[in-house]
Amino acid sequence: MEYVLVIAVPAVVVALALGFIAYKARHSFAWSIKVREGSSAVIRGKIPLTAVGELVDVLNRNGVKNATIYGIKRRGTVSLVFSRSIPKSCHQGLRNVWSMHAR
Repeated sequence: MEYVLVIAVPAVVVALALGFIAYKARHSFAWSIKVREGSSAVIRGKIPLTAVGELVDVLNRNGVKNATIYGIKRRGTVSLVFSRSIPKSCHQGLRNVWSMHAR
């Protein structure tokens, strides 16, 4: 009987912790934008269309055709997370555009 408690209690705690982390991660997205062949679509959330247009302009200037940008809620602000298809040299330009619209 003791063996069941030794195994079951930690397993339940781990399962609850993983469930909580998954729940928080799912609900931390403020918005996401998907760009395919230069045209954009807001997949999730609300973001001003002017911000979307300017973000896509930065991607186009850097030659990025397909990408996804995520707005993640962190400590009361929205931070950007980029797909792998966006080169690191493009990240700061995208952050600069977002900082003008994040108010």
